[in-house]
Amino acid sequence: WQDAHISNTTDFEKGQTLADISLILRASIEPKQHTRYRKTYENCFQGSEAVEVLTSLGLAAHRKSAVETCQRLFLASFLVSVSHDNESKFRDGTRLYRFSYREELEAKLADLSSKERAEGSDDAICLIALETTLELPSLINSGETHENSQDDTRTFGGVAVKHLQTRRSSKLWSQEQQIGSEFAQSAAAWEPFLDIKDRKYNFKTYPKCFVGNEAVSVLVDKSIAKTREEAVQKLNKLLEASLIRHVTKDHLFEDKHLFYEFTPVTDVKRAIDTMAALPTAPVGNALVKYSALIQRYKQFAGLDVTEILNRFFGCEDESGWDLVDLDNWRNNMKRWGFGRREDQDDDMVAKLTPLCVNVDP
Repeated sequence: WQDAHISNTTDFEKGQTLADISLILRASIEPKQHTRYRKTYENCFQGSEAVEVLTSLGLAAHRKSAVETCQRLFLASFLVSVSHDNESKFRDGTRLYRFSYREELEAKLADLSSKERAEGSDDAICLIALETTLELPSLINSGETHENSQDDTRTFGGVAVKHLQTRRSSKLWSQEQQIGSEFAQSAAAWEPFLDIKDRKYNFKTYPKCFVGNEAVSVLVDKSIAKTREEAVQKLNKLLEASLIRHVTKDHLFEDKHLFYEFTPVTDVKRAIDTMAALPTAPVGNALVKYSALIQRYKQFAGLDVTEILNRFFGCEDESGWDLVDLDNWRNNMKRWGFGRREDQDDDMVAKLTPLCVNVDP
C-alpha cells in the first residue's frame, strides 16, 4: 500500500502499486445508478469519487496527483468511461466511469504484450499492473456476481480477496507497528492542545480544523519540538500516516496559515477496511500507516459515550440526561467550538473534548 510520499523506482514496483490502487478503488467505491441527460447508467461512479478515495487515503498528495494516477488506470483499462464515448482522458468531475471486467483487462493485456515497450513508459507499468491483477482468479467476468463464500474470502466491487486480518495479528509488534502506534498516541496527545473549530475561507466553512502555523507554535511552546522545523517534520509524520490532512488535500503539512483536520473516524475506518482488498500484507511504511490507523480507530472506538454523558449530567442512566441542555450544547459548539462551564472540572473537560471533536457535538 504505497502512498504519494513514497516514491517507487522500478517498473515492477510502479506496476504493483497501480494494481494495488485499482483494488483499493474497487473496495472503496460502491457503484450506483446515475442519470445523465435523461439517460440512466447502471453500476458506475463519478470521476470525483475516485479522486476523493485516493486523496483521503493518502494515496495521492493532492487532487492533481490523484487525477494522474486515475489517468494511468484509465489507460490500462482498469477504469472505463460510460457517460462519454471516445473518452481519451480521465476527468475529475461528474463524468461517469465503471470498473472493467476480466475479459476487458485480458484484451488490454494482449494488446500491450504485442507492442514494444520502453522501460519506464506507461505501457510497461500498465502491463505489470494488468499481469498482477489478472493473477486473482476471482476477478469477475461481465454479467457475473459473487456469492459470499464460507472461507475468509471477502468480495469488494467484483473482486474477491483473502481477508488479511489473521496474517497481521501477532503478539509481537514489529518496529513498523511500534512506530505506527506511537504516531497514533501522538495524535491523541496533541489534539487537545490545538484550537480546533469551524473556520471560513473564501466564503466556505471548513468544520473542526486547525491552523498549520498555530499548531507548529503549540508543539514548540509545549516542548514537544525544539524548533519549528522539527515540529513540521513531526506533523508531517502524522499526515503521512493519514492521521491528519489538509482540508482540501492540496498540501503537505506546512508552517503556514493553512487549514488541517484530524482524519474523521469514518475515514479512518474506511482506510482500514480497504487494506483487506490487497492480496498481500502491508510491509514497511505501509505497515506503519496501517498500525497507526488501527490504533487511532481504537482510540475512537474506546469512547464510552454513555459513561461520559452520565458523568456530565451526574446521573446513573439515560433517564437523567437533559436532552434540551445537550442540544443547546451541540448548537453552541457548532457556533463557537468547545467551551467551559462553571460546573465543570478539568477532568470533565478532558473527557468531553474527544467526544465533541471526534464524534459529534
